Amino acid sequence: LAGIETPEAVMHPPAWPETLIPFVQWKHPGNPYFDNRALKLRAFATAAVMLIMLDHHLDNDPKSGRADRLSYQLVYFGLPYPSFKDVLPAEVQKAYEAGLKKMGERMLGWGIRGEDIHNDLHTPFGLHCVARAINDPAFTKAVEAYSRTLFTDPKYFSPAGYWIQRGGPDLPFNGHANFFAVTAALATDWPFAKESLDRVYRLRAHLILPEPDGKFSGPSHFNAKLGGSASLDQWAWDGARDTAASMVTDEAAHLAKRPTIHDLFEAPAKR
Repeated sequence: LAGIETPEAVMHPPAWPETLIPFVQWKHPGNPYFDNRALKLRAFATAAVMLIMLDHHLDNDPKSGRADRLSYQLVYFGLPYPSFKDVLPAEVQKAYEAGLKKMGERMLGWGIRGEDIHNDLHTPFGLHCVARAINDPAFTKAVEAYSRTLFTDPKYFSPAGYWIQRGGPDLPFNGHANFFAVTAALATDWPFAKESLDRVYRLRAHLILPEPDGKFSGPSHFNAKLGGSASLDQWAWDGARDTAASMVTDEAAHLAKRPTIHDLFEAPAKR
């Protein structure tokens, strides 16, 4: 505490709880942090500080609340909770879950802005993290209904296979939206999320044109915001997003990067 509490302010702890927790979960002989109590407590302390400070901020400035700008905060303190819950006393669990539910209900109440749809798409996964943590059937049902609107309402998602960006399609910005759509589809059992991704990646396949040298290009003049083609969309993360998408829909399989012969030859030694 001495490292983060000063007379002027409480400093942000030097950790991100949602990225620490996978070390706690990874059961592998080479991982010394598996089920590590100290790491669980560090993740809890960080997540609790973030949750309390955001709650305090919104109590004092409620007009600043917007789900499209703040919903990823739910991932910070919602996703890791099931993994550190076991080290918390019952009364702390109850208080933490009450805080999660309050924050989740705030996000639901703010609704969908629709200004930059890629930011709105942070919300389904964030709300899912809270729903999984608190196990409240009514809240879980509300989260699914909220998310279904984002994935199916033509105001936000065109049945042609793109998210509405400032009134029309924008394939580069749809890459950012697709990142969180893929995340939600993999984390949940929502059929509408998978069906939307089928449409998204089918359209991308029609709009990506392989050149003779193997490079991808495609039309871009219709984009509402940027000038790039579907093959240059945002948040591809060196192919990781599209590889993940191929686990949701076969329409993305052609974009998954396969290992080369050299990679396969070297694999046993690296293993």
